[in-house]
Amino acid sequence: TRSAEPGADASGHTGESRDPYCLFSNLSHCESALSSLGFLLTPQCASEGSSPMTFTHFLTNYVFRPFIGQEKDSVLLLRKLCKLAYEGLHRETSVLQEPSRQQRLSRLEFRSHIPAEILEREESASGVMYRFPHPLVQGFLAAVDQFLTADPSSLLVVLERHSEGRDARSRAFRQCLFGLCSPPLSRLLEELLGPAPRETIRRLTAFLESRVRAGIQSVNREPNTAELLQTLCDMYEAQDEELAKRTVGSAKQLPFGGWNPVNLSHMDCVAIAIVLQLCPSVEDLNLNSCHIGDEGLCCLVPVLHRCKVLRLNQNELSDASSEGLVTALTRTECKLHTLELWGNRLTHVFAEHFKSALHVNRTLEVLVLSHNSLGDSGARGL
Repeated sequence: TRSAEPGADASGHTGESRDPYCLFSNLSHCESALSSLGFLLTPQCASEGSSPMTFTHFLTNYVFRPFIGQEKDSVLLLRKLCKLAYEGLHRETSVLQEPSRQQRLSRLEFRSHIPAEILEREESASGVMYRFPHPLVQGFLAAVDQFLTADPSSLLVVLERHSEGRDARSRAFRQCLFGLCSPPLSRLLEELLGPAPRETIRRLTAFLESRVRAGIQSVNREPNTAELLQTLCDMYEAQDEELAKRTVGSAKQLPFGGWNPVNLSHMDCVAIAIVLQLCPSVEDLNLNSCHIGDEGLCCLVPVLHRCKVLRLNQNELSDASSEGLVTALTRTECKLHTLELWGNRLTHVFAEHFKSALHVNRTLEVLVLSHNSLGDSGARGL
């Protein structure tokens, strides 16, 4: 699938595991799952021809799995669970000691249908306590509740409030709201919980489009760049290629390393890779002085060949990056004609690997390697 390539690096976090709940056993994995848009799944988990495994798609498949194909009572229970999740989100907590009477769940309902990985229930002398052990799951369920039941205008107000949140629960809520707009997930929700609200989808799409356009216009202004990266993740979740073409598709350059370079994490690089996957019209990727390092470059390797100009000056790249760059340059569809690698930590080892790419590549015209440590032997080799 389209998602497999940019997510290949992130998928290593899970090893060979096929149990989705193992991803939520550690908070750091939760954070990684959110940041990498669900690419913690190994590529084999997505069948050929299936929809890209977005973060929302991942949670829909596995959180809803116990309820699919069950009787009507199970569907009512799922709705109640989503309401409970939003009640906690609204209170800014994962623990509900006195939920609304309508949201209370019986002991039998817990034993029959609700895995402990989704919700925990504890009885004491003071009453019943519910706890969502994983913020991503709570954010997802809260998004389902609001997506299906909230007035579209009110929902945008709630979305604005949680767009400012930096905790995993709020970010998952935001990201999943857009993910639920994608046609495959809208159809699945319709089969399970009722018709998808068309006006809500329209309003959310318009909101997302305005955010992307604003972010592209102010890409080098902090904190606008961080917001843009999050918005690009949201756009991928929505799986709306027309939206991507109308917004990012109109940009020929992504200047994250422009006059005010931004420090990019490897998860930020995953978001950028996703954009390049959706919008092949971006020709000039400027990451000068973004400190992506070898790990960040690894996340970008599957899409680097799509660019015509690639600026990677002063990014602390070492010889370990040679394999990824060789892979990009030797692809038959490679478009790169300018590659700037000024001021990194490349040595003669890099040169030895890189010369094989130069024998194969027929597009590269400009290669900048000054202020590295190639030495005489490295320079002669190239």
